[in-house]
Amino acid sequence: MKIISQTLMLLLCLSTALMAATPNNNKREREWTFGNQSNSMGAGPSKKPKLNPPINVNDPSNDQQVLPNTPTINVNDPSTDQQVLPNTPPTPNLPPEIAVQIVKNLPKNERFNAAHTLIKRGKTETMSEHVNVLSSDYDRTTAYFNETTRDFLQNNYGVVNESITSLVFKIIPNATELQKLSEKFPNLTTLTLDHIKLLAPAAKILAGNLKHFPNLTTLTLSYNEMRPASVKAIAEALPHLTNLTALNLCNNSYTGAQGVTYLAGALTHLRNLTTLNLGSNKIGAEGINVLAGVLPQLTNLTTLDLRSNDIGAQGINVLAGVLPQLTKLTTLDLGNDHIGAQGINALAGVLPKLTNLTTLNLWNTYIGTEGATYLAGVLPQLTNLRTLNLESNKIGAHGINVLAGVLPQLTNLTTLNLWNTYIGTEGATYLAGVLPQLTNLTTLNLGANDIGAQGIKNALAGVLPQLTNLTTLNLGWNKIDNNVRELIRQQLPHVKISY
Repeated sequence: MKIISQTLMLLLCLSTALMAATPNNNKREREWTFGNQSNSMGAGPSKKPKLNPPINVNDPSNDQQVLPNTPTINVNDPSTDQQVLPNTPPTPNLPPEIAVQIVKNLPKNERFNAAHTLIKRGKTETMSEHVNVLSSDYDRTTAYFNETTRDFLQNNYGVVNESITSLVFKIIPNATELQKLSEKFPNLTTLTLDHIKLLAPAAKILAGNLKHFPNLTTLTLSYNEMRPASVKAIAEALPHLTNLTALNLCNNSYTGAQGVTYLAGALTHLRNLTTLNLGSNKIGAEGINVLAGVLPQLTNLTTLDLRSNDIGAQGINVLAGVLPQLTKLTTLDLGNDHIGAQGINALAGVLPKLTNLTTLNLWNTYIGTEGATYLAGVLPQLTNLRTLNLESNKIGAHGINVLAGVLPQLTNLTTLNLWNTYIGTEGATYLAGVLPQLTNLTTLNLGANDIGAQGIKNALAGVLPQLTNLTTLNLGWNKIDNNVRELIRQQLPHVKISY
């Protein structure tokens, strides 16, 4: 067996040598050859490289496609980047003009990753040609600032790209990089820096360079653990962003009332703002009191997100005093703010004045049965309402009975979330009596309500098929057996059902 293997190996080597020595006169062959292109061993003049079909540089197996007698390199293993067979000269780096040709021959949606692959593997003599392809001949609108982008900027590679409008930061930039980015992407309208710890020193650098992005309309600085000092730095720069329409500072946890105080002064300069997201910032009633002083000046505001700020009944009372002045408001999120029945009562007094409201989020607000009754009294006046979220409130069977009396008047309702509202089998029965009248409903969430198999079978199974526009149904955590699940599946074959 050993002799046979050695013989086969010898024949293979001889065959390879013969192939290398045999001239190829097929003029239609189109492959760029990467191997021993110049005859540096003194065997004659250099030969013009042959053309072949474009090579997929995203496929590592093609990364070192070479002529016979030229070794294949494992590009995924840096230690073998120039691993060659004995007595064979090293494979040269890929010439830029060939790399550019390869990238340009790829579909547009593959060029970005292909150029990155070539650059990062170091198979080229220069990066500049690749970055030109990456930057100028590409139909993306979003760029990412990461370690590779940092390398490009440090070496001053790349061309001005006017098609990029959105820039997402994966690492924190320095002042020079921010200025260069504004020069490379002059038409940026969206900056996103999230899930990066943005402490005061970094926030000051960012704030000091926001002036380089005069066309900015959307700024997202969420999930960054920003303290009041960080918010102060950003707030001082915001008045320069006169075109800003969306500001997202949610989930910074440590902003608090002091941070909102810094922010409030800057908000008065953002007269074009349509979206303000301050969710999950521990603002409290004190912060709402400050914010309420400037909200009426944001006359174009359509979305206000104040969820998870523990503003309580005291805070909602203050907010209720200014909400009627936000006449363009379409989305109001007060979820997880523990405002209670009395808070809902105060809110209910002003909701009818928000005639453009389409989305109302009141999940986990502790409204109870009493609060549901207050809310039911004004819901019929919210004729444009499309989404009503009452998740995780102890509404109970009596509360849902009161709400059921007015739900049919919400003719535009498409999403109803009653997850974990303690309605039980009795409440499901009340709801079943009005569901067929919600003809536009597409999403219904009745999960975690202890409805039980009999409640689903006897109350809901007969009416759910009448919701002809329904696409999503959640019945999870309701103690339903497999027989009932199968029944619902058969009745709603085109609906996505969760159990």
